Amino acid sequence: MNTTAIERRRMPRLKLRNSRTKVLVYGKPIGPYPVLDICAEGLAFRYSSPGVWAEKHCVLDIVDKGEMLLERVEARVAADCILSAEGFSCWRRGVHFPTLSDEQRRRLAAFLASLG
Repeated sequence: MNTTAIERRRMPRLKLRNSRTKVLVYGKPIGPYPVLDICAEGLAFRYSSPGVWAEKHCVLDIVDKGEMLLERVEARVAADCILSAEGFSCWRRGVHFPTLSDEQRRRLAAFLASLG
């Protein structure tokens, strides 16, 4: 897959090579969406319906192995780019977490430690 845009970020993200981690976006009927990479400050996920994604802010849940990891995470869109592979196009949305609570930070840090 090739990306047509590059995100700028302060922390490197961990690439997730499986589809066990997903996001559910409030107000979007389609989902869950597979997480492509994640760090303490944000994540990126793949989606295929660009027409419903005009918002620059969203609220999402992060689910791992079918279990709720984080609920009601406020996210701000950092980047949106197209991904292409063998005639199939989808989009990659990178989001930043501007307002994680202490509990959300703790849970996310524990999850990231379990990956590494």
